[in-house]
Amino acid sequence: MARINLTAIQILLLASLAGAFFWVNHSRFVPGFQPDSTDYLELSHKPLLSKEALTSFRTLGYPLFLKVAQAVTGGVEAVPLLQWTGFSASLVLLFLAMTRLMIPFWSALVVCSWMILSDVTTGWQHNTVGTDSLGLTFAVLCVASLLLTLRSSHWLYWFLVSAFSFLAMQIRPAYMCLLPFSTVFAFLAYSRRLGFVVSLQSRLRYAGKVFAAVAVPLLAFCTLRLVTVGDFRLVSFGGFSAMGIAGQLLTP
Repeated sequence: MARINLTAIQILLLASLAGAFFWVNHSRFVPGFQPDSTDYLELSHKPLLSKEALTSFRTLGYPLFLKVAQAVTGGVEAVPLLQWTGFSASLVLLFLAMTRLMIPFWSALVVCSWMILSDVTTGWQHNTVGTDSLGLTFAVLCVASLLLTLRSSHWLYWFLVSAFSFLAMQIRPAYMCLLPFSTVFAFLAYSRRLGFVVSLQSRLRYAGKVFAAVAVPLLAFCTLRLVTVGDFRLVSFGGFSAMGIAGQLLTP
């Protein structure tokens, strides 16, 4: 099994390298900018726990990533490569989590390699200085960690669920959907843990632990904002996407 997993990881890495080669030949590793990019770049030059940053309508995760990227590389030119590398690594972890959960080897490999190869042609978000790519990466890592908790109750896996879900929300607030998704997924997936039928009480207990793992860091940050700026929310203003969808459904 270890040799098979190693072969699969090599296949995934080759797929990632093929994608990177394709992007280089099509000038896709050049940073792209959108209207949101300016806000994140400006926020990356400010103390991220300052009152000004906490009252911003942008979350702090992506500015922190830009701050680190600029400190290490001296600019944002490496952002597309860093985002593509992070996304590829998240799919390797997802594959390992799926196979550890006894999901068929080829099913796991097809799912993960398809996600890499499909993003080669449609993954415009990876070269953009924006939250789409990195948010997706941490959402995938959260799901992978959640799968690992089905196999083992080791504290590290629970810590990763909390950390990755919180980072996904901090990078892209739309991933607050991970809170209900993770809880419902946990309840359903635990019904046949490793092929054994599990009682309703055990399923509810496991779903409650997942809910707590995702909710606690979110509530802690909201409490920090409440104490600092008097606002108990992830970010000072949101709902852009919801208003955009709702607005299209309204008729004059």
